[in-house]
Amino acid sequence: MVRRYRESIVTTMKKNCIAVVSANMGGYDTVKPVPRYEPGIDYFYISDRDDVLTEAALQGWMPLKCDWSTIEVPAWAEHAPDRYRAKVIKLAPWAFPQEKYRHYLWIDSSITLLDGWWQSALNHLGSHDILLHSHRNRNSVYEEAAFSMRMPKYEEEQNSLASALEQMATVLTIPLISELYETGFILRRHTARQDDLARIWWQAQETYRTTQDQVTFCIALWEAQMDVAVFPFTLPNVGRQSQILALDNHKEMARNGTDSNKNNITLREEHNHTSKEGL
Repeated sequence: MVRRYRESIVTTMKKNCIAVVSANMGGYDTVKPVPRYEPGIDYFYISDRDDVLTEAALQGWMPLKCDWSTIEVPAWAEHAPDRYRAKVIKLAPWAFPQEKYRHYLWIDSSITLLDGWWQSALNHLGSHDILLHSHRNRNSVYEEAAFSMRMPKYEEEQNSLASALEQMATVLTIPLISELYETGFILRRHTARQDDLARIWWQAQETYRTTQDQVTFCIALWEAQMDVAVFPFTLPNVGRQSQILALDNHKEMARNGTDSNKNNITLREEHNHTSKEGL
């Protein structure tokens, strides 16, 4: 079930309300600064490089060294090859901070959160399981899988994606007209249902043998029957300021050379609300 709007508004937070988790393996992205301090929100940055963690600390994050010998990996990922274990951070971010939180937000390392982002995020999450935003370029998981088959980064996974397309249509019976979500911003209320979703998402990656997160994520959401809330955002083409977050330049290059680069992509909230209650 997808819900797009919520009337009640959050203005205050309790201790350990949100853990924001991001990861940057190999120093691929520059470290983004954390927003203005708010009680109840902690920011964790995970990397395998000491220089990245040093910079993360300077930018306001709590640095966590990605040391698999000390991390309690969820049972469903215990036997995963090392090269896939970094995925566990995204699938189950609650496995990493020592303290437990009511909500966990995963953000890709290309994302910058802006001051006050949490108010709109928690308001739109409401009582739902998970808060996402729709894909900015494509409208369904079928379209995403077909597009990905033309991308060089998934060239070795063409057969896997083709198999996923067939299974979605014939076995899972996912509707052809269905929501497609980005996986760079995932806000979850931490319940047992989230553990189930993480396990199903992992199993989908194993079953279909693909690293295409957005395809396997939509499959997992469908199988887990998650109650999804969706940000009512539009995506301007160039350089508008967002009230919530900003993304680095994102380029998708299909095999045929099609360039769908969106420079200075930002998310802009369309609907303003009046604050009236705490969480």
